[in-house]
Amino acid sequence: MKTTFAKDPVVDRSLRASIKDGVFFSTMVGTSESYFGAYAVLLKASAPQVGLLASLPPLLAAFGQIISVWASHRLGFRNPIIVGGALIQVLALVLLIVLPDVGHTTFPLLLAAVVLYFVGPNIGAPLWAGLMGQLVPESSRGRFFARRTRLSTIASFSGLIIAGALLQWFDQLDLARYGFACVFAIGLTARLISAYYLSQVQDPQKQLPNPAAATSAAAFPSIKQIAADAAYLRFTAFFAMMQFSVAISGPFVVVYLLTTLQYSYLALTLNTAASVLVQFIVLSRWGRLSDLFGNRIILRVTGFSIPFVPLLWTLNDHFIYLIGLQMLSGLIWSGFSLSANNALFDLTTGSWPHRARRPAQFTVELRGLFRCCARQPHLTKLVFDSTPSNGSYDPANPHLYRRLFSLGNASTRDSRRLFTSNY
Repeated sequence: MKTTFAKDPVVDRSLRASIKDGVFFSTMVGTSESYFGAYAVLLKASAPQVGLLASLPPLLAAFGQIISVWASHRLGFRNPIIVGGALIQVLALVLLIVLPDVGHTTFPLLLAAVVLYFVGPNIGAPLWAGLMGQLVPESSRGRFFARRTRLSTIASFSGLIIAGALLQWFDQLDLARYGFACVFAIGLTARLISAYYLSQVQDPQKQLPNPAAATSAAAFPSIKQIAADAAYLRFTAFFAMMQFSVAISGPFVVVYLLTTLQYSYLALTLNTAASVLVQFIVLSRWGRLSDLFGNRIILRVTGFSIPFVPLLWTLNDHFIYLIGLQMLSGLIWSGFSLSANNALFDLTTGSWPHRARRPAQFTVELRGLFRCCARQPHLTKLVFDSTPSNGSYDPANPHLYRRLFSLGNASTRDSRRLFTSNY
């Protein structure tokens, strides 16, 4: 029997198009974004450079979210801006494919391409959230997003496995560079299809109130407005600090696996796929729990569990142990991501000016992300330079990564204290 998400057939078609968009977008993530770190290692990026690659693009991309809301108020539409952001990602993947041909300036151009890649979806992120918040009925929100995320996870998992197999095959032929070009081309094609389905989503609020007269005051909330909503402010601070904490050690997992543990691309794929597979299995259950008990209790349980994940990375490096650890990570993070997204929609319901509060979240998150970008390279350098050698560091030394994982554990423990029952 065909599942109906909304009584209005136009809205229902839009939601189905959104699901297809999510599937193809996730295919791109699985085949392309999942291997950015491995691509950087192939291009001889150092560990601090990998840290910069993981931290600076999200910071710069966050500004795109603020600009997009202002632009939507001025222009009076949302969907074309969202589609335009998707096409920017396509351009970024083209640049990544041709990158090895540019010579000695590889890393600056790699960084620029990845910045562009993250700017694209961030331009549309606040507009897409407002659009989905209006289209998805509250009574079926958990069921809709659980299904969308579940299908997207299947696509991401499939793309991850296919891309890993291709990279392994090309690597055995000593043609790893062309393997990355192949998987990025698959991701590029998937994103083009995703952009098509994005264009099929009907905006129920095409004519915004007086778009020509929109001002920064309408698009951006004041400090007094932000401070008046304690639950929203606390959630924003909590989420921003969690992102900051994860970025301390998260980017170096791929470097650790490829350089220290000497993983092949196939082993790296299996390690990553373990987390994605578990997310696929448990996501629908998280969705039902979200509908039954609300998002707050799930956020609290998963938020208190996340700090233990980086600590567990320091205990053992056996292949099977790390597979099990990734499965545990997938279980926790799937619940956290789903409940966090649902909580954000709950906190931004109402009229369009009310939804304009969403940029406030990212304005505050910028502070956390900026701290990440400002401190992470220094943290990385401090950890790597603290080895008892002649002043240089060995990027294959496992003790260096264990220090970073311990830092990530300590920081996420601090982040969870921000989130109390006030939400």
